Amino acid sequence: MAREAEVSQIPSEEDEISLIDIIRFFGRNWRFIGVITIGLTAIALLYSFSKPKSYQKQVTLLVEPNSLTVGSVALPGIAVAEIGALAVESVQDQTFEAVTPQATYDTTTQEIAVTFDTPGASNLDEIMPQVLSQLELDLQEPLERTLEKSLVATDISLERYEKLIESMEAQIAQVPPTEEARLIGLENQRASLATTRASLEIDREYLEQGLQDLEELREEVLSIEILEESEVQQVARSPLQMTILSLIAGFMVAVLAAIIREQIPRIKAELEAQKPDKLTQ
Repeated sequence: MAREAEVSQIPSEEDEISLIDIIRFFGRNWRFIGVITIGLTAIALLYSFSKPKSYQKQVTLLVEPNSLTVGSVALPGIAVAEIGALAVESVQDQTFEAVTPQATYDTTTQEIAVTFDTPGASNLDEIMPQVLSQLELDLQEPLERTLEKSLVATDISLERYEKLIESMEAQIAQVPPTEEARLIGLENQRASLATTRASLEIDREYLEQGLQDLEELREEVLSIEILEESEVQQVARSPLQMTILSLIAGFMVAVLAAIIREQIPRIKAELEAQKPDKLTQ
């Protein structure tokens, strides 16, 4: 058994392909391969050059989050990476007729590179203001969530101080007038609690106002700056590069077609040889 397995692992001469076989293959099929390669290359070049001219515009943006205090509430900062990812998503989700926007965020420079591709150059200059307008709206969302969280925290603090003041007033009501020193201490504590409550109420008003004027607040917290904006440029096509790529693709398809062409008679012969065997059975 070991001997048979060893023999079966040795490839037969019929299965081996030598350099001479490859040379003979190309010798038999060089006309076929040449015609197919030239034909496919011509079709690919005609298709490539018949496509509409492509135009491109590149813009570099800088979105910087700034710390801000609303009333006496210091709003938690928004991570730069989060802002960059949100800005890229905002740009790429925008749809324009015959225009494809692409955006990438550089974590080192914190810049957003935006590229617009389109078959026509006329509408590219009009798109950037629309992109910035939508970007500003989308960047208001994390700011709105931050304000809402701060507002909830302020409401909880207000409720807590209301209860503390009520408890303090109950204690004051139980102290006899003769204990003047104790009364003064409790009234001072109540005044301090009332001052803090008043400050929280002012903060609440500021936060509510901020939610109503999100656009104005966003300009202070998240500044959007155009660092660089290129002119609309036609995307250059290299005829030599396109010809080489078309030739390579055409040649590979032609060789594959030649291999299939040579195998068809062999497959037919094997099928014909199998028919008598089936009839005898």
